[in-house]
Amino acid sequence: IWLLRWDGTDVVSFASEDGVGSDFVYALMQDREGHLWVGTTNGLSRYDGNHLRSLRVADGLNDNKVRQMIEDQQGALWFATARGVNRFDGTHVTSVQVGDRAANEPVNDLRMDRAGRILFATDDGLFRHEDGQFRTWGLSDGPLQRRILGLQTSRDGSVWVMPAAGGVLRVHDDGVETWTTEDGLSHTRVLSITEARDGHTWFGALQGLSQFDGEHISTFGIDDSFVPAIKADTLGRLWGRWTKPTWK
Repeated sequence: IWLLRWDGTDVVSFASEDGVGSDFVYALMQDREGHLWVGTTNGLSRYDGNHLRSLRVADGLNDNKVRQMIEDQQGALWFATARGVNRFDGTHVTSVQVGDRAANEPVNDLRMDRAGRILFATDDGLFRHEDGQFRTWGLSDGPLQRRILGLQTSRDGSVWVMPAAGGVLRVHDDGVETWTTEDGLSHTRVLSITEARDGHTWFGALQGLSQFDGEHISTFGIDDSFVPAIKADTLGRLWGRWTKPTWK
């Protein structure tokens, strides 16, 4: 999965020989200064518009596999790696212990919600960071304290959770809702979630695509294809990666 840039006219590719950590890209993020950060299987790369600089284990990362990145309200960057979490303040990379877990245990995903809290999806459940403290989210025997594979935050303040057990969870102020194929999902294994400009939420699954309009779930077969990644753009279009060429 290469890194590509389209400037409106031409498509330019960036590979490891150009300075990207690896040709396999996990995640992309643009910080408030306009720098593009690229999480790969062999470190983290930053592109300032002219040059690429990479960070790896030798620079303080817990692991070279960087799965996800966010920028917090103070401008610090947080990286989810295969061996825990790192925080970068612009100068130093530090290792962060999530709750009472070992600092080198994997974090599967991380996001920031509307309130500025950082959420961590781990094999031991969902954690959140606020006021300098880590807290578990949910009851000790509840669905949020089991293996979580991914997260997506929504504009209304709710959080979508992808548990390894299947289905999706919607977490909001009133509690936790659990949705499965019985509620209309195309498949119990949801792999990706995005919120479109119209507020509708889309779910890419092991088989097919589903949409939640705020009240009901509709399913789109797309030839029953595997949909591991979807993203809604600012023009209202939906982009996805599936078992056939990229569609929109």
